[in-house]
Amino acid sequence: HFFAAGSTQTDSETNIMVGGLDAIPTSYLNDFDYVALGHLHDARASQAETIKYSGSPVKFSVSEATSQKGVWIVDTEKISPKFVPLVPVHEINVLEDSFDNLISPSVYEKYSKEDYYAIRLTDTKVIPDVINKLRNYYPKILELRRVGEIQELKAEENKERDLTDPMKLVSDFFTEVTGEKLTSNQQKWVENALKDVNKK
Repeated sequence: HFFAAGSTQTDSETNIMVGGLDAIPTSYLNDFDYVALGHLHDARASQAETIKYSGSPVKFSVSEATSQKGVWIVDTEKISPKFVPLVPVHEINVLEDSFDNLISPSVYEKYSKEDYYAIRLTDTKVIPDVINKLRNYYPKILELRRVGEIQELKAEENKERDLTDPMKLVSDFFTEVTGEKLTSNQQKWVENALKDVNKK
């Protein structure tokens, strides 16, 4: 249950050390016929023929979305490990597209509502309550991120800001990112949030 140098990690593994060693060279294990390791979730994390991680039977995070899960069957006479893939009951799908495309039947009907989803939204404009709207089509959303490019600042806007006015800073930032101005309700939310911060 330690890290063999040269292995690959995912973001769902805890950062542990065994015996104070973060990693050891695989050459230290050359005297063993076969080394079965744990902890790392990727069964193919080690490329050495006689050093293998069992991996996890299911995907624990979005970083493992494209990872093929399975088990190693090892013939102890020939020392020849064979990887047998496992088919997940519920897949993790990473979808990157605009909101309008994601809710189009031609897209969402391709996917099971029982699967898990990581959404990468390409829209640059604000879509109110967007995650709950998407959950009508993809109920099991694990995470939602915006990957839409931030609109470039106009030359006259890219000047030194007045840092003494937090409300204006928030308003300007919102406009630069979304291309829209804060609505009256959004302004009230920001004002209330700033008041709460100033109380602390």
